[in-house]
Amino acid sequence: MKYLIATIFFSLAQCGLSQPLAEEWYSNVDSLIVMNIENEEEEILTTGQLENLGLNKHCYEVKHHFISTSSRDIFKLFQELKFESTTDMYFCGYNYSITAFKEGKKALEISFNSECNFAIITELGRFKTTNLFDNPALMKFNDWQEETCYFLDLYEKKNHFDSLKSIKNLNIIESNMNIEKSSLDEVITLIAKYEITNR
Repeated sequence: MKYLIATIFFSLAQCGLSQPLAEEWYSNVDSLIVMNIENEEEEILTTGQLENLGLNKHCYEVKHHFISTSSRDIFKLFQELKFESTTDMYFCGYNYSITAFKEGKKALEISFNSECNFAIITELGRFKTTNLFDNPALMKFNDWQEETCYFLDLYEKKNHFDSLKSIKNLNIIESNMNIEKSSLDEVITLIAKYEITNR
């Protein structure tokens, strides 16, 4: 009997009949992180490369991560994304990692592409979705921004960090400042995560 049920389910999927993501998978989730993992165009820049380019610093485009601890907003986000199972495979990679938690433990892990509106959910399969950034529930999430910059010298790095700290409605959550030296050159970096607030 178990074999028969499994065979029928597999046959329905092969026929292209989509199934929505069951609410039981996300109805009790209490926190969610939508992490931008796109970094294909970023490369590590040394002080020598900056000097050759005539630059004092170079900052890559700011990445946006979205975080919520509101079960209500998370539930609405999942509902509006309208996950529908599919046997289709999209070859567009993934630029977001979505992790849902329940009482501090991972409940769902999702690899998501915001351009193809396609997701793979660990242990559940492939899904088509609506557009993530057209989702009104996402606008209620905290928008954490991450900026990666490379500097010609420590003076430039200090100036940039001071300019971030001086912005009235910007709350710096985490900062990682490094100097990596090699026999030929050095890399001076600042990775700052911050949140724009209304205060």
